[in-house]
Amino acid sequence: MNESVFRFGVDGRTAGALPKLVLARLYLPERSPRMALRTFNKWISCHQVLTEQLAQTGYTPHCRLLTPEQVRLMVLYLGEP
Repeated sequence: MNESVFRFGVDGRTAGALPKLVLARLYLPERSPRMALRTFNKWISCHQVLTEQLAQTGYTPHCRLLTPEQVRLMVLYLGEP
């Protein structure tokens, strides 16, 4: 994956908020947008440690926009798309 999707600058900080659908489609480009999002949400809910870490950031399964920290955690636990 091209890291420029998530990062910029020398310090590697992530850019602003990212729609969850965009990230889901990066992980599952062959699926329809609806199925990509459903599958992505299932991956998250099945990963207990990730779910706990995301909850500490204010994430809920109904969030449509992901903060840079939430994106970082998802990539950390699920791997790069």
